[in-house]
Amino acid sequence: MASASSVTQATGAKPATSKKVKKATPKVARARKLQGQCLGALKSLTGADRAKVKQTAAEKGVAEGVKLALSMKKGKAGT
Repeated sequence: MASASSVTQATGAKPATSKKVKKATPKVARARKLQGQCLGALKSLTGADRAKVKQTAAEKGVAEGVKLALSMKKGKAGT
């Protein structure tokens, strides 16, 4: 039987090496969290509401877009 190392050599594949992953800075972590919140809030909205939130996020920032999306979502829940 062939050993694992000879199989790797026979296929030409290199053994997996671990790469050093840079730890996200606090600023990047906050931006990613905010982006995730924005995407989550957009899921419950449709059409014109989504467009309005995206426009607000582009003009005033993602945080304002999230606030708007959440307020729109609350308004629909009561209806």
